[in-house]
Amino acid sequence: MVSGNIHVVPVRLGARRGTVIELAAPLPADRTTGVVKAAGQSVGDKPESSPTYMKRRLLLGSMACAALPCLAAAHKSEALKPKALLTVSGLIGRVNNETARTYEFTEEEYLELATTSITTGTPWTPTSVFVGPLLVDVMRVAGVTNGTLIFTTLGDYSAPIPWEDLVRYGVILAHSQDGQRLNNNRWGPLWTIYPRDQYPDTLSGPIAESRFIWQVDRIEVRV
Repeated sequence: MVSGNIHVVPVRLGARRGTVIELAAPLPADRTTGVVKAAGQSVGDKPESSPTYMKRRLLLGSMACAALPCLAAAHKSEALKPKALLTVSGLIGRVNNETARTYEFTEEEYLELATTSITTGTPWTPTSVFVGPLLVDVMRVAGVTNGTLIFTTLGDYSAPIPWEDLVRYGVILAHSQDGQRLNNNRWGPLWTIYPRDQYPDTLSGPIAESRFIWQVDRIEVRV
């Protein structure tokens, strides 16, 4: 059924009959050429020639391909970056991770530091030879010469050690016990070791024992 410029088309909607109304509006035509334009194309637009269209596609494709090696190199560099063994943050004088503003020691770098050994027992181990760099030296690499050090472990336990202890007792951040690397499942990767047997009077009791911090992987420097 037709009424003016409106077409009424009977259809079946589910189980009911209905109608769809179609507006019989003609597509716009170029008044000069009489050419009917497709939807979304302005009357004055000139159709893009096939060669031009292909050139644009090839250019965009080549630009995308040129960017791929850079993206791949960035991902590869990130993937090859060694995981930090120890991360020092807070009031530090040197950083090697500009984004996080931290100094990160890789295992290789840490094991290259000059070491000191302490032979001592602890409340949890028999007398052993612990080896690692002096904490003072570790801090100096990160540009730290004073402050309170907050040690955090793999299990997110935290405890402070005052700078005075580092100087007075020659505390080390041990990476080895009796010639074996500390195991992350128990004491490692790093363990703060005091010469307890040399100072039995001052390095006994709950406060002193709380400063034997194992599984250390982060240090924050505070005032």
